[in-house]
Amino acid sequence: MAEDKNGDTKNIIIKLPQDPIKNLTVAEMYDKEKYDLSIMEEGDVFTMLDATREGLTDEEVNERLIKFGHNRLEHKETSAIIQFLLFMWNPLSWVMEAAAIVAIVASNGGGKPPDWEDFVGIILLLLANSIIGFVEQRNAGNAVKALMASLA
Repeated sequence: MAEDKNGDTKNIIIKLPQDPIKNLTVAEMYDKEKYDLSIMEEGDVFTMLDATREGLTDEEVNERLIKFGHNRLEHKETSAIIQFLLFMWNPLSWVMEAAAIVAIVASNGGGKPPDWEDFVGIILLLLANSIIGFVEQRNAGNAVKALMASLA
């Protein structure tokens, strides 16, 4: 039984397919519109998950590992250089890079020398923006790694 918005209990009838653990996909099993495990009766949850209070046998565990995989987040480590360079590949950086090119090329007309001061200033701002973003992302990534290690 589940409670509605007023706190009254109501019966929830859920049609489970035969042998749901083998016939449903992971997305279907955890689709709250179809099967909301939080409001289902305990017996229905055990039926849906093809489990008991005593747990699973080794054979059942191996079958589920094959079907669902391990319960962990995938983690790919990327190069710090690549991460830094990616901060120079976004719309703001493109505008700054274009401004730097314009400062060198457009100011060179009429026999005037290139505007090196503006060019260097824009490049320094671009590098400062990328460095700050990179450092902040690394700090956040390290905090997440520490949290994941403490949870493990």
